[in-house]
Amino acid sequence: ASQGSGDDTSLNAIKIICNDAPKTNIMSGEGKWGDWSYEASCPSGKRLTGFKLKAEAPTDSDDTAANEITMYCEDNTILIPTFERSDLKYGQWGTYGNIKRCSAGTYICGVQSSIQEAYLGDYTSLNNVRFYCCP
Repeated sequence: ASQGSGDDTSLNAIKIICNDAPKTNIMSGEGKWGDWSYEASCPSGKRLTGFKLKAEAPTDSDDTAANEITMYCEDNTILIPTFERSDLKYGQWGTYGNIKRCSAGTYICGVQSSIQEAYLGDYTSLNNVRFYCCP
């Protein structure tokens, strides 16, 4: 959430929970701040096939980099973040980029992220994400 006069980081990690048996977690690196949001699921038997990332461009003050992610299922279900509550102000900075989708017959199977290490100064935490698609 917004830190008021403190340093904001916004999105700190992404975890995909696969419904195989046993459940497999695919996770990006993880920044050290924040709380996990709710779990969003594709309809039964459907897989993730795309995403779009909301990010803030560099500023002259408190940078946050990645703020939110919206995921897309193969049946076109959209998993929209629910943390834009006015009392918490999650993901409030930046703009969404273009939707990136796996090619036909492939699904999201891996994730890689760019995370800024903690140091004295303006932290951004998660800066960018790349998803991998597999048949």
